[in-house]
Amino acid sequence: GGTGEAETRSGGDRGGICVRDRDRHDLFNLVALPSVIALTVANYDWTMLFRGMGAVRSWTDEYFMPYWSVSMLYFFADLIWVQQVPTCVKNPGLIIKHHVVAMMYLIGPVFYPEYRWAMGACLSVEVNTWFLIARRVAYLRRDTIPNVVTEVITFLFYLSWVIIRCIVYPYILVLYVRIALEVLEDTGTLLHPEAVFVPIHAALCCLNIKWTYDLFSPIIVSWVRKEGGKGGVSDGL
Repeated sequence: GGTGEAETRSGGDRGGICVRDRDRHDLFNLVALPSVIALTVANYDWTMLFRGMGAVRSWTDEYFMPYWSVSMLYFFADLIWVQQVPTCVKNPGLIIKHHVVAMMYLIGPVFYPEYRWAMGACLSVEVNTWFLIARRVAYLRRDTIPNVVTEVITFLFYLSWVIIRCIVYPYILVLYVRIALEVLEDTGTLLHPEAVFVPIHAALCCLNIKWTYDLFSPIIVSWVRKEGGKGGVSDGL
């Protein structure tokens, strides 16, 4: 996802954000990301997926080229936007690096069709990115947006974060390593094209670790302080 929670918390490397620039960039993402998400959904057989057959077997590849084209166009457009208007996010450098890695990653499925299922699994993260931005927009407009809408968006944001960034992404890395080891056993060398997916995906997993820490550490600290305060009262302090 191009707009990690780290962006909303860490300091900017270009002197901070401009509210107008941020709002325009948020609107762009809220409009653009559904096309990527819809094509992600369209390329899977959801009957097979819900039967537990996994992403590899459930991938249909029916709309791959439109999917690939729209996804690449989105990352390229967002990269140029952030590069030209760095005040639209708090950490433009990190977002630009993420998009460069993502675009390099997207080249792989064109030449290795057997890994196209992973493109779908990886780009499922844009569901979480959409909820992240929608959550921020809802909070900024909480005077006009019903509280229940904000709460539902917030719940779906955290749920999709944990499922996709903390479970799906590491699992994909495990599958990549397993495939690399199988090829190593067959060929006797790690110098094969498929091995390149391991470090690239590992880099994205590292970004997810950083963003997860940035997101949850203040929440955990707040909980600990509250529990500590309760303990102090009950202990007569």
